[in-house]
Amino acid sequence: MPEKVESAVVNTGPLLALGLCDQVELLHRLFGRVLTSEVVIAELGRVSAQGRAPAVPGLPPAWLEVVALERPPDAFLQAYLDDGEAAVIALAQQLGISRVIIDERRGRLAARTMGLAVTGSLGILLRAKRLGFLEAVKPCLDEMQSHGVWLDSQLIRLVLREAGE
Repeated sequence: MPEKVESAVVNTGPLLALGLCDQVELLHRLFGRVLTSEVVIAELGRVSAQGRAPAVPGLPPAWLEVVALERPPDAFLQAYLDDGEAAVIALAQQLGISRVIIDERRGRLAARTMGLAVTGSLGILLRAKRLGFLEAVKPCLDEMQSHGVWLDSQLIRLVLREAGE
């Protein structure tokens, strides 16, 4: 098994999406440390309480490190993104972590603009399959979609092709 050395900061969307297909543990298996912001933890609670997503048992997982921001995200991030995405990018910068796990297009674009490497839920599934931690990607995609996670049909085809499925 490869040594886990890279750390990552994760946003709400990937935690929910991976949790809905019972694969949130992949984050822990793939990265040396997985961190998030207090803002993301609050969002997880609100999303579930408001019924916008089903409650996902085990979220947040015990191994997820919750770190407070030393200062608010900069004005660009606050104006352009939702609170969770802005906090995740700001936290990655604060801690000197080069990888963020974000699904939303605007958040991914902003993170790349800020010089961060970006992975999403589907990238986590592909990486896990390549490393032998996951047998198949398609059942995870189906489970996500059955719980209301929107996935672009072209992206699904690309991911399944990459996964050899």
